[in-house]
Amino acid sequence: MPTRLPLSCLTMAPKFNRHSEVGVPAQIDRRVPAGVLSPKQLVKQELMTGHARALNAVPENKALDGERIDRGVALAKVPEDGYLSELYEQISSLLSARVPERQLRVEDEAPEAMPIFWISKWVDYSDKYGIGYQLCDNSVGVLFNDSSKLVLDEAGNELTYIEKNEKENYYGIDCYPDTLAKKVTLLKYFRTYMNEHLIKAGAHVVKKDGDDLARLPVLRYWFRTRSAIVLHLSNGTLQINFFEDHTKTIVCPLMGAITYIDEQRNFRVYKLSHLQTYGCTTALMSRLRYVKTMVERLMTSSSTRPGSISTVRTRSTSATGSQTGRPQVRL
Repeated sequence: MPTRLPLSCLTMAPKFNRHSEVGVPAQIDRRVPAGVLSPKQLVKQELMTGHARALNAVPENKALDGERIDRGVALAKVPEDGYLSELYEQISSLLSARVPERQLRVEDEAPEAMPIFWISKWVDYSDKYGIGYQLCDNSVGVLFNDSSKLVLDEAGNELTYIEKNEKENYYGIDCYPDTLAKKVTLLKYFRTYMNEHLIKAGAHVVKKDGDDLARLPVLRYWFRTRSAIVLHLSNGTLQINFFEDHTKTIVCPLMGAITYIDEQRNFRVYKLSHLQTYGCTTALMSRLRYVKTMVERLMTSSSTRPGSISTVRTRSTSATGSQTGRPQVRL
């Protein structure tokens, strides 16, 4: 049995390796002979002493290789807007308060609220195919221009393909339909390019026990402005990477926290409620105002199908991603 489960289990079922089961130890049979028990006692004994089942490699009601499932089964009541409304309320509450301006200290940080997942690398090739990205656990995903999504786990063994209608399909890296051959090839290309050419954001952050069981989120929406790229994951995490100084903000509505990666790549996490009560720097408040504006834009655009809602057509590069060509407008 796992000793720890990730915080993402609050909203998403954990995952287990398809090729193994998490077993349970053998139990000693302490049942009383049936002949000395009443029918009611016998039923109670069966309920109390029945052998526990091993944990399945995939969540309950999931299918194995190649079978289709409804993504909604894996998500526990995730709002249709991906927690954007909740995030908007949290940010608006902070910005409308009389927040004192002050320098932040180490004791203001909340490392326990660190996000489980963030995008550590990205490459925009949406003028032809889509946007590729790497999560902090080294898993790789692509959001294609047709709004389908493909994810390869950290080990490089398991593929998850999400169709435009949000149906999930699971395959092994050596066993997938011919119709996915081109997309798998593109995913491998993105992975190779990012591994060879891009710097990993938050590379020094150590994973917590149980994070390997967290179900991988996928990129839900993204767009670029003249100053940043905005990335919204399916678990509600919103990430904004700024081009000029390479700083990044990662906001999680479930943890009620903001993570700020500065120019020196220092990784600091603060609870929004703490900032509202005790204050923060002018620079961080400016970032929070920008976050609110981007959330508003996402909320007005999220009624369309997931994908790129970018309207910026200029070429740009960043320390953790690069833009190639002209991104397609997908509204």
